[in-house]
Amino acid sequence: GEPRNGYILGAVTTNLNQIYLEGPESLINQISYAQAEIDVDGVTANVSASFPIKLYDSLGKVIDDSRITMNIKTVSVNQEILMTKEVPLEFHVGGTPAEGYAFTGEVITDLETVVIAGKKSVLDEVSSIVIPESVLNVDGLRDNLETRVKLQDYLPGNVIFADDGMTGFTKIVV
Repeated sequence: GEPRNGYILGAVTTNLNQIYLEGPESLINQISYAQAEIDVDGVTANVSASFPIKLYDSLGKVIDDSRITMNIKTVSVNQEILMTKEVPLEFHVGGTPAEGYAFTGEVITDLETVVIAGKKSVLDEVSSIVIPESVLNVDGLRDNLETRVKLQDYLPGNVIFADDGMTGFTKIVV
C-alpha cells in the first residue's frame, strides 16, 4: 500500500539482515530472496512491528515448503513515514552590476517550488528553500548570470526531496 496523501515512505530498518536456511539443495537453490511485507496503506506515522518472513523464487512466487527450515520466522521492521510539504524556492541576488547596467529584479528558473519530506516538527520550520546572494552574485556583470544550482545544498538538515526522480538541480538566469 501507500501512505496517506501528503506522506511518503522514508528509511526502513530491520533488526537483522540475514537468515539461515536448511533443506534440500534443489529447493534452497530456487530461493532468490526473503522478504517481510508490511502494510503501510493510509498510514501517517512510523510502523514498527514484527512481520513473517516469506521466501521467493526469481519470478516473485512464494516458496512455501515444510522441508525448508529457517533460523527465524519473523523480523522486526521499522518503516519511517515522512510528511511532505510543497515550498517555494526563494532567490536572493547580491552585488551590483557593472557601471551603466542594472539588475531588472527578474529571476528566471525552471523550478519555482519543490516538494520536500521530513518529520512534521522539521517541516513546520521550513517556509522556503533559500538560494543565497553568494550564489547569485551579479557584481560587475555586463550580461545575465546563468548558473545551475544543486538544491540539496540548501535543504535544511533532516529534509529530503519527496520525489525520488528529483535531480536536485535547477537552472537560474538573473
